[in-house]
Amino acid sequence: MILIYPRLPHSDALMLSQHRSRLSIEAARKVADTTHTRVTYAATGGMRIQESNLAKLAEQIRALAHESGYPAPRSVGARDRFDGRLGKLLHEHSGLSPSEACRDGVWSFLACVLVPDVVRWRFPGEETTAKNFLGKDRGIDNALGRCWWAAELLLEEQSPDDPYELLLELGVDESVGFSRRSRAVVNRRVAVGLARMVVTVHAAGLPFTRLDLMRDVMKRFLRLASFVSFESLTELEFEHCVRDLVTASASAVALSRNLDYDPLPFPVEAKHGPDSNVATGAVSNSAADPNRHLSELLTHIDVDSRSPSRFLELKAWLAAKLLLEVEQVAVKRLNDFKNYRNRIGEALRQRPFLAVFLHSGDDDEALAALRSRQHLCSHTVTLLCAERGGGWAVDTVVAPSDIPFAAAVAEMFRGARVEQVEVREQDLVEIPPDVEDHIVEAVRSLPLGKTDVVDSVEAMVNSLIQELGGHVQVKRILDIRNVENRISESYGRGACVHVFGTRAGLLDSTQRAAEEQSREVGARIVIILSEDEDGSLVHVPIILRCGEAHDDMPATEVELEVAVPLAPVPDILDVDDSTRPDEVPSELGLLEIESLEERAGLVAEHLLFLGPLSKSEAIRAAAESLRDVGGLSYQRLRTDGRIYTALLAAIEMGVRTGHLDRPRRGQVRAVIELAEEYTREDWLAVVKRALPCGEIVTRYDAVRIAGAWARENLGLEYMRIRGNGKIDRGIRNAFRALLRRDEMQAVSRDEIMLRADS
Repeated sequence: MILIYPRLPHSDALMLSQHRSRLSIEAARKVADTTHTRVTYAATGGMRIQESNLAKLAEQIRALAHESGYPAPRSVGARDRFDGRLGKLLHEHSGLSPSEACRDGVWSFLACVLVPDVVRWRFPGEETTAKNFLGKDRGIDNALGRCWWAAELLLEEQSPDDPYELLLELGVDESVGFSRRSRAVVNRRVAVGLARMVVTVHAAGLPFTRLDLMRDVMKRFLRLASFVSFESLTELEFEHCVRDLVTASASAVALSRNLDYDPLPFPVEAKHGPDSNVATGAVSNSAADPNRHLSELLTHIDVDSRSPSRFLELKAWLAAKLLLEVEQVAVKRLNDFKNYRNRIGEALRQRPFLAVFLHSGDDDEALAALRSRQHLCSHTVTLLCAERGGGWAVDTVVAPSDIPFAAAVAEMFRGARVEQVEVREQDLVEIPPDVEDHIVEAVRSLPLGKTDVVDSVEAMVNSLIQELGGHVQVKRILDIRNVENRISESYGRGACVHVFGTRAGLLDSTQRAAEEQSREVGARIVIILSEDEDGSLVHVPIILRCGEAHDDMPATEVELEVAVPLAPVPDILDVDDSTRPDEVPSELGLLEIESLEERAGLVAEHLLFLGPLSKSEAIRAAAESLRDVGGLSYQRLRTDGRIYTALLAAIEMGVRTGHLDRPRRGQVRAVIELAEEYTREDWLAVVKRALPCGEIVTRYDAVRIAGAWARENLGLEYMRIRGNGKIDRGIRNAFRALLRRDEMQAVSRDEIMLRADS
């Protein structure tokens, strides 16, 4: 739920700022309050923040100031530390959304009413400038607002440690340089990448301050941003561009001061594209020895981190050397021997031309795990790269027979041993058609509720194919994260019949993964059984039969036959004879849905536009919404009841399937991430919730307020809202529809106002 903060009108804020600016810190503390007679609130769009929460926020701000010396004067270092920590506190704990943070009156209230003493202490002297109290231009000069905006732009969401680390690293003048230029730095990725590169280059040992470097970098960036769309660059292009920009600034500053500076070379300079057949550029001097250069690249990154882009430089270098696209190279870190096969399977399912596996154990163990997964991609050449004595080296090149590309890889890493592998044929045993039909009919005739169904099917199939020299492979799938890994494990065993036992909620995911992988490896018969916790059958079995390819179909394609349920399947999993008297379900539409994924989709639809909620709030909101439309019926929702448990399971599945996400710890949110997925009614709902009723705004600002609301509450993904782009068109069309319905008023050509009764 969005928190609505008090807003202080500009005229009152101007009067209060003139009064507060000359008070002593003690006097300013005495006039601080959690409310004011002239404050207003947005008419709709969220829940008003309680005065008790405002008092708690004020206490937290003052406690932070006390740690930096409040009310005594502060040093420059203490000032920088306070601003960074204040930005983190406000961004993490205030509950301010970007749409609320755009309101000047919010920042005027916080500075003039809530903590004027902290503002006076932060900007001491005979008089504090009025702009530090006022919220003009989104509060960008406000003592609190500028810190919040710096945190908003410099948040590293993918950081495995503190996502606010970069904010705390930079000084106040450096971080405010980004928040002041939000029209140019329109994207968090751009701001974080630029700031991180400045920190990295300066840490290499520049003979001048980082602030001097940052100032020159921002000048160059603003000039380039006029005609370069930084937010549209790929990760590799963006990193190259930013590195060149920061290095050029460092050289320029050093030259202007007659200082010696030798910029470090960028390790990779390669061009990649669908039509490129030549890789050019300069690499470091160690490039003559590929193993040495590979080791240098890996030594300078944290190979055990979870950053998805940590191996980008390694991929780019290998692609450039071997004339591949970057996307045709896969790199995986093998941490634990128990997970070697899973990690290898994840990489090979991407069907790369080159796969690199980094391990710190025995090379033969890694090779054995690789052999068990080689069937997933018959054309992949693999490098087993081992960590030895603090460095890395390619020990083994593994290639299927008759792959010419393997010779180029072996020539590049001459010291490595070359292992040729034969990709095992999966359909080694021919099953006669009558036996195959008998297996299918026997499985189809299994009664619902049959116990030990997986073991029974395994015994039955084995009895039919053992004399033919074939065998059946059985796997149980209990976790959605391991669906593809378990299926690839089974397909790698060379069986002609595969049986998968899975939970009801994983049935759809198991079927999709089994179909995709069977097309690659040619499994003969695949049987998917949905079983209860006690092993009883709860759904009609799904059977995939791989027949002969049609004449006009490539030989690698297979024809799949899927068994269709012959009758409605009872909801065995949700039968509960001990329903409590205070929770009496009747016509439970949600619980009649068999698939947990479909339940998740339905629950997500009822949570749309509600924004981030705790799990308990989401469950109760979904239950009430479903009850309103007849999808649920209950007298009281109990946390240990059947309905509550079913909704919790649906929400957790929704997070895994992408219907919901986790914007913050402990919260979930129903999402529509892509602009093209928004309907006209969706945009109308966004505009009516985002814009303040009765307030005049320009159309330009209204589009951005609505976009920011959708990003905060629906997970809408965008780097910037482009004129006449999908988001801009969708929101402006919503304006026109609301004007026709008389729910919005056109105040002038460029200004609109959402009517209060809309």
